[in-house]
Amino acid sequence: MDDEGNKERGVSDRWCLFVSYDEFIGVLMFKRSLVIGFLLVSTTCMYANPNIRGAEAAFKKGCDFFSKSNFQGAISQFSIAINEVPKASNAWAMRGRVHYSLSNYNASISDYTVAINIDPKVGDFYYFRAFAYASLGNANAALNDIRTAASLGHVDAKNQLAIYEAQQATMRAQQEADRKKTREFVNQTIQERFPGIKLS
Repeated sequence: MDDEGNKERGVSDRWCLFVSYDEFIGVLMFKRSLVIGFLLVSTTCMYANPNIRGAEAAFKKGCDFFSKSNFQGAISQFSIAINEVPKASNAWAMRGRVHYSLSNYNASISDYTVAINIDPKVGDFYYFRAFAYASLGNANAALNDIRTAASLGHVDAKNQLAIYEAQQATMRAQQEADRKKTREFVNQTIQERFPGIKLS
């Protein structure tokens, strides 16, 4: 179909960025317990959006600021991208990561939640929201997000979940061993004082 046909349908390849999320690739480093990274994003769209170029430029600036630890500048640029294209889930998610880096955990959770509502099949969104929940001491919510991310194929989430479940199994085994020792001690004490009586 020619370009005129595309215009009539409201479709244009020039604006195929930031409308829906296809890939979310992160180069991650962990430093001082904070996730620091630079995300490369590719997206596709179906409908033309005249604001897309401004949103794309703002998103790239935000990523650049974030990689240089200019967190306030990053928040400003990601907010511009969001205002231009409210359905840009990756911009919401990146702003959530910046809030996390600033220890603004509730704001981080809020932004990740919006990103998840837009694109619920992206494991990264759940995985990084789990960090914010954990930082607030909400272990159950963090674990639920890790499990969801793992179910969506997130490799790091799968690994962490496997470690957690192994730790839980070890803890349960230790608790059972402790209970057994306690029963044996109580039985021994009772036998010494009341021969012939034994606890089940």
